[in-house]
Amino acid sequence: MSTTSAAITARPASLARLHDTDAGFPGMDRIGEKFARGLRRIIANLGGDDALVSCGPVNITTYGALRTDHNGNDNCSAAAFMRVAMDPVRGGVLMVIPFSLIRKLVDIFYGGDGANINMAATQSSDFTASEDRFLSRIGSEFLPVFKSAWKNIAEITPELTAIYPDIAADAFTADHDLIAVQPFTVSGGVFGEAQIQCIYTTAGLRTFPALLQSAPVITGFTVDPVWRDKLTDSVMQLHLPVRSIFARPELPLAKLLTLKVGDIIPVFLPPHLPLTVAGRLFAHGTVGNSGSRAAIRIEKLAEGNNQNE
Repeated sequence: MSTTSAAITARPASLARLHDTDAGFPGMDRIGEKFARGLRRIIANLGGDDALVSCGPVNITTYGALRTDHNGNDNCSAAAFMRVAMDPVRGGVLMVIPFSLIRKLVDIFYGGDGANINMAATQSSDFTASEDRFLSRIGSEFLPVFKSAWKNIAEITPELTAIYPDIAADAFTADHDLIAVQPFTVSGGVFGEAQIQCIYTTAGLRTFPALLQSAPVITGFTVDPVWRDKLTDSVMQLHLPVRSIFARPELPLAKLLTLKVGDIIPVFLPPHLPLTVAGRLFAHGTVGNSGSRAAIRIEKLAEGNNQNE
């Protein structure tokens, strides 16, 4: 009797349950929607008024696989990595921002149009002095956006802890650990299409049961997400009249009747001026100048106008 041996193809096995539905975090969608709106406000305030930001689905992978992608892909490796501690979220969050987006925003912020960026230069792994200052600035602006996005899940205390140009410069977690990658696509105008990633450890997210649950479904009423996004974008493009009253001098009628060309009416500026939007009190600020223009620095938002709420 003869025995025929068949060739056996060995396949690598993994104990990580990457495609298990239990590993998903549907509650992160709600956080992502809020964070996307806050991210768009930040970019708009920096000069990118025509930018659109959309949140993609959370992807579960390992930190080692992510590091391999960034180390082996030039388009991924050219990025800034921003660590934010978010007590009580274990591990916090690691933000990945592509250099191409950073350099366009820096150019716009300093008076350019963001269109004439040397894309070959975006592959550099070092920050320029202006980029380093810029990253520290927007890093601090991300903190209240994270706090607001997580508000219904947990009262977090975000803190910017590090910014570095190489994913190998910091061990966010062990290579075999599972992570949740939430992508945000910035598109429109000079931005083309760039992706920012927010990375969490799944171990840190699992401590919040609300993240394992989908949003409640309202029977009998369905909102088309495409229509909702278009409506939101349209509303965000509305122009509202902004007005500030510098002074309200009062003169007796007898004085008014005698006024002539060259007369001077003395006015006294209060320490804080009201700023109204569409006739409603929005904030209080102080008078200053920006370049050759008069300007108002917002010192305090009026009650109920906090954009991060």
